[in-house]
Amino acid sequence: MKKYFTIIIVFAFIKSINAQNENLFSKALSISIGASNPQGDLSKTNINDSSSGYAKRGAALALNFEYSFPKGIGFYAQYHTTTMAIDNAKLASDAETDLGFGWKNSEIKTSGYKISALNFGLMYTINKNHKFQIIPRLGFSFSNCTNRKIDATFKNGAFTARYNFEDGKASAVNINWGFDLSYRVSKKIIILAKFVNQVQVPQFDVKRQAYLNGFLIKEEKKKETVGQLFSGFLFGIKYRI
Repeated sequence: MKKYFTIIIVFAFIKSINAQNENLFSKALSISIGASNPQGDLSKTNINDSSSGYAKRGAALALNFEYSFPKGIGFYAQYHTTTMAIDNAKLASDAETDLGFGWKNSEIKTSGYKISALNFGLMYTINKNHKFQIIPRLGFSFSNCTNRKIDATFKNGAFTARYNFEDGKASAVNINWGFDLSYRVSKKIIILAKFVNQVQVPQFDVKRQAYLNGFLIKEEKKKETVGQLFSGFLFGIKYRI
């Protein structure tokens, strides 16, 4: 009798281990897409503050590889990229107000922000033995940051003013954090919602030029440090490998 009881206990234990492994993916790849929301300097709209980003909500993509140990702790490598355009209408309106009576924007051309990074960090799977899981993450890396370009023209009677801002590219250390909400739908597939935050403070070589009726009246070249903080909300799919 004891022999059969022992066999039953061992069998139940093995089944329990298999169930745990079924829910906790030791190795997995995932892809997520969604929206990014500018914060900090990126979201500021003060025409007299050169660090104001005038950024709008943009798009985000994340590609993940992760490895989890049986206790739930693990590590991940993530390629994350986000793009955010400039709010041309708000920028042009604020510039008209700042220039004063009679000045109207006739043309504005901009290119926005792109921030890409290969991040590394730690993660922990909460509720690891169940289909629904919460996974906090904390990591860091270097970001490649492409900052804004603005070329705007304003007219007032016989006068034409043109402003050209170029901030170029820079690299900076970032810190990223967030969490996933995931649900296992099969032995190899999980669907997830990903919440991410990332901050970096790159220093750009900036150039500012102002023209009046085609004549350069002011030029400024300097280094400028900009705090770039954004959050993201993405949906994705994870595959067990």
